[in-house]
Amino acid sequence: MTPWRILRTERFLKALRKHRHNGELLKALDKKVKRLEEDPKSVGGMRSGECHGSQSTRLVSTFRLVFSVYAKPHRVCLEASIIAKAFTTEPRRLPMWTVTSRPQP
Repeated sequence: MTPWRILRTERFLKALRKHRHNGELLKALDKKVKRLEEDPKSVGGMRSGECHGSQSTRLVSTFRLVFSVYAKPHRVCLEASIIAKAFTTEPRRLPMWTVTSRPQP
């Protein structure tokens, strides 16, 4: 079977330029691209909502790779790499109007 052709969009390249010094991310991306060339349907999962029709897979911690698979021309289009916002571990600040102590008698 012929390998799948990997295409990169400008949006993907722009997002990748920001992280070109992140060696761990680039190694993970290289591994995923090799897997996508072999069998893209076995990599990642389907997206829902606005991104319905595309797939995504985790690269490193909060980085995700979004791609679309086109069976007829035998191509995979890398669309974007997304950094998911991590949850903060800091205590939540209360609004100024919130009473945090009991009134004095």
